[in-house]
Amino acid sequence: MKVPALGGVTAIDAGSQFTCAVAGGGTVSCWGRSIYGESSAITYRTPVKMEGVSGATAITAGGHACAALADDRVSCWGYHHGRPIGGYDHQYFPEAIEGLNGVTAVSSGRNHSCVVVEDVTAHCWGINQDGRLGDGTTINRSTPVRVTGLGTGTG
Repeated sequence: MKVPALGGVTAIDAGSQFTCAVAGGGTVSCWGRSIYGESSAITYRTPVKMEGVSGATAITAGGHACAALADDRVSCWGYHHGRPIGGYDHQYFPEAIEGLNGVTAVSSGRNHSCVVVEDVTAHCWGINQDGRLGDGTTINRSTPVRVTGLGTGTG
């Protein structure tokens, strides 16, 4: 079944209770159950354009959503938007993640996100339960940290 009012889709991902897609011009639209702002402040049965996201090239959805942008940055929103719970509210509007440039790929889980940057290193942030950020610790991180043990990267 075709999703109504959504054409020119170049990327799509389904989160825990919502779905987001990149459509024409790099806009992002989301739909489904939205408790924490993943698709807006309420539940939508049809796609709703996410204001504040433009130039999206890729989308990932977990417990929150993140979009890789044409300017090589990443913007996230929703359930803790991939940040540790302590001191962080749910993000109802997309927010650029500071300290990331040259993003070539993005992926999110329920409580954390990871990116690959152009020097082919991986960086993650969020809740580090069971060491899921790959930095050799279980310390929650509000800003991206480099994943260790994946090689040195090439320039």
